[in-house]
Order: sequence, then C-alpha cells, then structure tokens
Amino acid sequence: MGDRTFVSVEVLEKDSARFQEILGEGIEPCEPDQGFVLFEVPEANWGAQDEIHEAAEAGLTFHGFHGEGDNYPMMEFASHAGEFREVISAKDVGPVVRVDEDGNPWPSDIDHARAYCALVKRIKSLRTP
Repeated sequence: MGDRTFVSVEVLEKDSARFQEILGEGIEPCEPDQGFVLFEVPEANWGAQDEIHEAAEAGLTFHGFHGEGDNYPMMEFASHAGEFREVISAKDVGPVVRVDEDGNPWPSDIDHARAYCALVKRIKSLRTP
C-alpha cells in the first residue's frame, strides 16, 4: 500500500480493453460515450502514475487527472499518437503555471501547459456524435 488518490481517465474506446488490462482487475469502466470510455478509480495507489505511463508507452489514447497525494500534486495527463504530456493542475481550474519570487511565470510551465492543452484538444476532436 502507498499513497492513494482519485483517478479519472477517458480512454479512446478502441484502446479501453488494453487500458483496463494495464490498470488491473477490479476496475470497471463506464459505458462508452462518443467513442470514449471513462475509468474512475477512487483509491489508486500513487495516483496510478506507473500505469498511466505504461499506457502512454503502449501508444494508447487517453486524457485525465489524478488528485494530489502526500508527496505529489494534482496532475492532468494526456497521451495520443506517441505524445505524452502531464501538467500540474488545480481542481476546477486546469493546468497551473508556477511563478518565481518576483511573480514571473516559469517559461517551461507555460510551454508545457500550451502543449498539454493542444494535445487534449486533438484527443477531444476524436469524439464521435
């Protein structure tokens, strides 16, 4: 057992069986909706970070988030066509950009947030009516 938190992931329907295999037994997905399947894990060990990275390395298409834990912040993540992005996030806000002591945003955080948002937009464009 480790640090546990909530995880929510929307997976492209064609990738959902493989995603469920990676996630492990006991996690039942919701019914498909617009070509995606929602997985919700109330208490994922370490925010299912290892499983999320494994799913990305397997080339699966998905996006989602995990809550914060004792040793890590809330994060949003997305994977599509070999590209994987993750960003620090805040509930009901989206990606967060850190600032230095003078209030200047970290340029790398801005770049990561923009790349993440563009990737999520591409993933959401795959929705079917």
